Amino acid sequence: MGKHGVKKNVSVFSKVLKACTWVSDGGRNGQGVHAIAIKLGFDLDCLIQCRLIEMYGKYGKVKDAEKAFKSRKDDASDSCWNAMAACYMQNGFYIEAIKLLYQMKASGIKAEDTLLNEFNLKSSFIL
Repeated sequence: MGKHGVKKNVSVFSKVLKACTWVSDGGRNGQGVHAIAIKLGFDLDCLIQCRLIEMYGKYGKVKDAEKAFKSRKDDASDSCWNAMAACYMQNGFYIEAIKLLYQMKASGIKAEDTLLNEFNLKSSFIL
């Protein structure tokens, strides 16, 4: 980034992480970007946190997604809570998803309708 005159800021890192979500490399590029974001202090930004959860979730790296989520859990945005619940569901961690949905409700955080619809659909096949 810096070599090519692109300023390193939260917006750029967010876009790069989103792009890493679509690269078929098992998340290796995203992990490298995450390491740079940590060095620059961007990893605590809410937007970066959400992108990390989404990226790690896509590649099945639930523990890494949890680390990103828990780094700011006390002041995580509604989007990050929803991203973490979606991560659990897409990776088959349904009990964790249910627990998180209850925590969201108790905290006054609204679950996205698409998330609830997906959960209802998947739970109907499981139960």
